[in-house]
Amino acid sequence: MCQGPEAPRAQCIQDLRGSPSRKVGVAGYRETGRQELQAVLQAAGRAAGERPRVTLVPALSLSISMNGTVVACPGGCQAIMDTGTSLVIGPLSPVLNILKSINARTTSTGEYIVSCEAVQSLPDIVFTINGIAYPVPASAYIRREQTGICFSNVDIDTSGSSSLWVLGDVFLRLYFTVFDRANNRIGLAPAVA
Repeated sequence: MCQGPEAPRAQCIQDLRGSPSRKVGVAGYRETGRQELQAVLQAAGRAAGERPRVTLVPALSLSISMNGTVVACPGGCQAIMDTGTSLVIGPLSPVLNILKSINARTTSTGEYIVSCEAVQSLPDIVFTINGIAYPVPASAYIRREQTGICFSNVDIDTSGSSSLWVLGDVFLRLYFTVFDRANNRIGLAPAVA
C-alpha cells in the first residue's frame, strides 16, 4: 500500500492504477515534483496539469509526539488533511502542550512566537497516523517573517467545535499525498525537494 515515509512514489502510482473509479486528488508536491504530479494524474485517468480540488478526507487515527514523548492524543484522536488550511490546527489543551514544549509565547494579537535562534534546536513534531510516524521539523512548523519574528504554524482551533485535528499545508508540503476517495484511503510518501 502507498503509505509511510519510505513508500516509493512508484508504488503510490501503481496503487492508483488499480483504483476502480480513479477519482483521486494529490497534494504535497513541490514545484520540482511537477513530473511526479503529472504521472500520478495520468495514472488516475485525469488530464496532466489539471489541479485536483479535493480538500477533505476521512478521519484518521492520530497521535502526536515530540522527543519521544506523546504530547497530544495519547489514546488516539481524529484528524483530517485539508489542502485549504495553511496551518496545523488542533484543540486548545494539546496545542498548548506543543507550544509549551517549544517555549512559545503569545503576542498581544493572540499569535504564538518563538525565538528565531532556537528554531534549529527545536524538536520535530511527529504525527503518527494509523501507526506510521510522519515527522515535521521545526523549519516547517515555524515560519520566519521578514520582520525577523518567528511564528508558530501550529494553532488552536478557536471554533471549539471538536477535538479534531486539521493537518494543513504545514504537513502536506512535506508529504506527497494521494487522496483515493474511491477506496477511502490516503497514500503518503516524502515529498521530493
